[in-house]
Amino acid sequence: MPLAGLLPIARNGGSDIFFLDLNPATHGQLHAFVHDIAWPGYLGSHVFTKVADNFDAYL
Repeated sequence: MPLAGLLPIARNGGSDIFFLDLNPATHGQLHAFVHDIAWPGYLGSHVFTKVADNFDAYL
């Protein structure tokens, strides 16, 4: 996954990172890289996903 145009804005104590998208076509979207979720049937490990269309929607 290319990280060009993604600004890391938050991180937990592990390897999970929250990004704000600054790319013109997707500006304002929030994305996350999740290293691992140890919960059966949930995302899994090493997932990059869109979290919300904008910060207000996330909140």
